[in-house]
Amino acid sequence: MRGVFYCLVVLNVSFFIWQAIREPVSEAIQLSAPAGSRIPTIELLSESGIDDRSVQMDEIVNNPLVSTNVGDGQCEALGPFLDIVSSQEVLERLSALDGVPVLRAVDQPTGEYDFRVMLAPAVSLEEAFRKLRELQNQKIDSYVITKGRDALAISLGVFSTREAADSAEARFQRDGYDARIRAIERVDRRYWLFAAPGTHLVIPVAIEAELAEQYDVDRAPVVCPDAEPATER
Repeated sequence: MRGVFYCLVVLNVSFFIWQAIREPVSEAIQLSAPAGSRIPTIELLSESGIDDRSVQMDEIVNNPLVSTNVGDGQCEALGPFLDIVSSQEVLERLSALDGVPVLRAVDQPTGEYDFRVMLAPAVSLEEAFRKLRELQNQKIDSYVITKGRDALAISLGVFSTREAADSAEARFQRDGYDARIRAIERVDRRYWLFAAPGTHLVIPVAIEAELAEQYDVDRAPVVCPDAEPATER
């Protein structure tokens, strides 16, 4: 009888070990994907809207309006918000409302200027980057302008005074570069929430009062969102 008992114990232990080994192997076989098939990825809910938000923020930053202060075509808006992050957070907070507001950047010219020293636009992107490599090999801080009226030009520096820009222009010209100066008007950028097209800006009184206290914003007439966006000056 003792022999039978020990035999049963050995069999039970062996079966337990076999089961422990078999289950991970079976799971691995089930989880392995056939060759050439697409393995699905896991996306956290908190990350699912990050790409869309980034695209929206780029669109807002790159397509500002120019404030006219007074005149026809003024639209009521809530603001100004000092940065795009806080204004985007408020927009998401109001996303459950009927007629979700529209967020836009609004540039107010200050009447002051910066001065960019640059090379004339190249005839192609390849030519622009060829010239850029030449400049960088000579340790000249520079970059290719990709947007606006000076697209494919190469910036050699932006200066806060005309005198500094004139000095840099003369130095580059002595080195054989056809440098020129472009005045860039400074702007004060703020962010505003407008009514969606065809609607009125309707925000619950309690929420608007809370936003006013938290962000120091209020309703005011601002250039309408359907106005022409600002271009690089």
